[in-house]
Amino acid sequence: MARMASARRSPARIPWATLLAVDEGIPLHRRITATIREQMDQGLLRPGDVLPPEVELARQFDVSRHTLRVALEALVRAGRLERQRGRGTVVKRPPIEQSLARFYSLAEEMQLRGTDLQTQVLARGRLSPEDDLAARACERLGIGEAQQIGYVLRLRLVEGTPVFLETITFPVALCPYLLEVPAPGRADVGAAPFYETLEQRSHLAVTRARETFRPLLVSGYEARLLGVPSGSAVFEAERLSFVDEQPVEWRRTLARGDRYLYAVDLVNPREEGRL
Repeated sequence: MARMASARRSPARIPWATLLAVDEGIPLHRRITATIREQMDQGLLRPGDVLPPEVELARQFDVSRHTLRVALEALVRAGRLERQRGRGTVVKRPPIEQSLARFYSLAEEMQLRGTDLQTQVLARGRLSPEDDLAARACERLGIGEAQQIGYVLRLRLVEGTPVFLETITFPVALCPYLLEVPAPGRADVGAAPFYETLEQRSHLAVTRARETFRPLLVSGYEARLLGVPSGSAVFEAERLSFVDEQPVEWRRTLARGDRYLYAVDLVNPREEGRL
C-alpha cells in the first residue's frame, strides 16, 4: 500500500506545464504525449506509477480534458500507459524491441540486456499425424513421417511475466536428447538455449534462418498461458533454421504484442549511392 501511495504522489510533483515544449508547428496533444514519454524514458515516471486524474493533469498542463485524453490515448496505444479500473492511468514497462537486422537468439538478447529470462518446458514428445502442427512441420523440415519429428513446448517469462509461447520442432535423429525427461533435481536440457545446445550436443551450428511474422488473436489455453484475455493480439513468428542446406528446426512462437516489438532499420538505396 505504501508503494502505491508513493507512486501516486511522485507524478504529481512533476512541473508539467514548464516541461511542455514550445513549438507552434506541432499539435498540442502531440507535445503533451512527447513530454510524458520523455519523463518515462528518463525514469522520472516508472512502471507502476499512477498519473494524476485527467481533470487534475489537464489543469496542470493548462489544456482541455479532451486534448489531454487524446495525448494519453497515444501512449496507451503505444503500450506505455494502461487504464486500470479502480486505479487510473498506470505507467507500463516499455516493450522489448528486437532488431531484425541480424540473426538473433532470445536467450542471448536478454543476457546482453541484463534481463531475467526463465524458460519452462510444458510438454515434449514426438509429433503424431493428427497434431495441428504436424503437416506444417513435415513440410518445413522435409520429413515424410510426423513421428520422426520431435517437439518441445516452452513458455518463456521475462522478468517473471509470460511473454513467449513457443513450439520447437526438430528431426529426432539430430536431437534425441531433447525428448529426455530430466531426473528430479537435474537441469532440463529442453529449457536451455536451443542453438547453444545444438552446437554443444550435436556439434551443429545454425548458419542461417528464415523468419516470417503475422498478427494473430489468441484464445483458449494459449491466452491463459500468456496471461492475456481471450482475443488479445499477438505476433506469430515462424522460423526455419538451417545448417548449410539442412533444415534443423522449425519454430512457432507466439509473442505478446504489448510486451515485445520487432524492429528493422531501413536505409534508402539512394543514401547508399545505389541509385
